[in-house]
Amino acid sequence: MAIRSDSIDCVLSHELLCELSAEDTLITVKEIYRILSQGGMHISGVLSPFPLNRSQELVLLADSHSANPFFEKSWFSPPADTLAGMLYCGGFSHIVARYVDISIRFQGDCAFQQLDAWNTDAHFF
Repeated sequence: MAIRSDSIDCVLSHELLCELSAEDTLITVKEIYRILSQGGMHISGVLSPFPLNRSQELVLLADSHSANPFFEKSWFSPPADTLAGMLYCGGFSHIVARYVDISIRFQGDCAFQQLDAWNTDAHFF
């Protein structure tokens, strides 16, 4: 990045790191650390690669039956401990993970319309 080292107080990213490959995530973490000022903070929201409830399991299952999958087969989205290790390797030392349950719920006709928009294979049903 064309940003001076040690010049930014806070970097906030939401679902950025889960869209990168493992290699690009580590490069990005190191770059974020480089531009942060002494005592600066990086806050990152990432998607869990593991379903936490039945609704999330069904989204992943439906996606695997889609002609136009939402998630790529190579989707990385690091688990919290893997990301913590990458942050540590990137220079970060005070690493805290917090889990937030945010669920999008499709019900009734809306759910079937979304599955249809994903071109979900009949095997899913």
